[in-house]
Order: sequence, then structure tokens, then C-alpha cells
Amino acid sequence: MAKVNTIMCICPAGLGSSLILSMNVEKVLEKLGRTDIVVKHSSLGDTYNGCADLLVVSADVYDQVKQYAPTVAIHNLINKDHIYEVLKQYFDENPDA
Repeated sequence: MAKVNTIMCICPAGLGSSLILSMNVEKVLEKLGRTDIVVKHSSLGDTYNGCADLLVVSADVYDQVKQYAPTVAIHNLINKDHIYEVLKQYFDENPDA
């Protein structure tokens, strides 16, 4: 697994949900000590192979983007504890990331 330098947060339109998710992901990454990772947000239509090292997406679009990069699904975009658990599990399972 390659090192994660960029995380892209994806929602259908790339505006509200992905922006909120990206802000919460940044806060969680600080808590995890991973301030080296750049967090961006985008729309489903602007997602492509290699657009980021890790995609963090709302659960409803997971199946539509998982082929582009390693992907984790978030079921509650505003619950930072949930986001923390999902990202911690990803980094624990992928220590080189």
C-alpha cells in the first residue's frame, strides 16, 4: 500500500456534503497525527483513477468510486468519532499508508 499524501472527499455534487466531510476529515487527521496529508473535496463526476491516494466518501457513492483508488465509506458525515474510527482502522490495517 502506497503512502497516503492526498485524500479526496467525494459526494454527488462536490459541494455541501464533501466540503463538510473534508473539514471533519482534516480535524480527525490532526487527532491521528497525520497533518502531512492534503485533504480535498470533489464531485462524483470529477472522480478519476489516481485523483487521490485515498477516497473518503459518503456510503451512497462508495460503489461508484471504489475502482479509482482505495476507498472508505462514511455513514455519518458529521460524526467525527465515526470518521475517526473508520480512518484509524484504515491506517491500522495499512501501516505504510
